[in-house]
Amino acid sequence: MTGKNQYVVPHGSHWGVGGEGNSRLTRVFDTQQEAIERAKRIAQHEGAELRI
Repeated sequence: MTGKNQYVVPHGSHWGVGGEGNSRLTRVFDTQQEAIERAKRIAQHEGAELRI
């Protein structure tokens, strides 16, 4: 079974991480790199893909 794909998206002047189909972001970060690192860990744990 695979988890929800994780997305890194712009959020105002910050970057957000959210699961596919979720209406709310999981977390917001100051930099895109921080968001990518977090989304990568979530995707690996859930057996999903990371999309930027």
